Amino acid sequence: MRMNFFSTPNKYLIALGLLACVSCFDTIAGFHDSHPNAVVQKDAWKTVKFPSVDELAITADLYVVDESKPYILLCHQAGYSRGEYREIAVKLNALGFNCMAIDQRSGSKTNGVENETVKGAMRANLSRQYPDAEQDIIASIDYLQKLVKKSIIIWGSSYSAALVLKVGNENDKVSAIISFSPGEYINGTNIAEAANGISVPLFVTSSKSEGPDVTTLLAGVIGDHKVQFIPAGKGKHGSKALWSENEGHEEYWAALKAFLFQFQ
Repeated sequence: MRMNFFSTPNKYLIALGLLACVSCFDTIAGFHDSHPNAVVQKDAWKTVKFPSVDELAITADLYVVDESKPYILLCHQAGYSRGEYREIAVKLNALGFNCMAIDQRSGSKTNGVENETVKGAMRANLSRQYPDAEQDIIASIDYLQKLVKKSIIIWGSSYSAALVLKVGNENDKVSAIISFSPGEYINGTNIAEAANGISVPLFVTSSKSEGPDVTTLLAGVIGDHKVQFIPAGKGKHGSKALWSENEGHEEYWAALKAFLFQFQ
């Protein structure tokens, strides 16, 4: 199922009515380093650490609004940290979703937030390539599932958007997948093949120019459980498309909330 701003399946129209709430969310969360006009919620998250598959310490921020609600695991893009989700996670809290944003071992500082997992990997002289981060995502699913005793929605951005397609198709602890700008970014893995047959609900999006390539990438995922959103405007690469400072963030939020409506 493909969505765009002008043609949306009827079953999503109720959730699209929530679009009016986006502007009010824009004043809820933020971080002054790169969002000087936003309001900081200093108590919105709790930082935790837990071991990856190879025992490297993973640093993550837990955003919990109601323990009975669904949990989303948030994975950042290349050169970033869990700081990619400072604003996004609090908005997801406002929609009724708990979140955990992680630092993968491939990344760097974002929005004033250092990638602590990268620092640990550097001290241990561990490889920090994109494929190496898969074990961090797997360990994070295990940690969160044990913590909350329920299946997890997983969310990726750019290279991690590719990894969550693979991991989500292989892991029975995953209840849904959200993928912002996936591509063939993972050396040694054919992501199109790894994603074939995904059966859990899938939301995938990208910039407008990336849309056709994403359509091709996910040609092997068939059914109404797959939603591809292509923005009417130029859009952005990765989850930063949702940042309030970026033009067109409203249409991304509208499409995402329509998808998430089924889990509320």
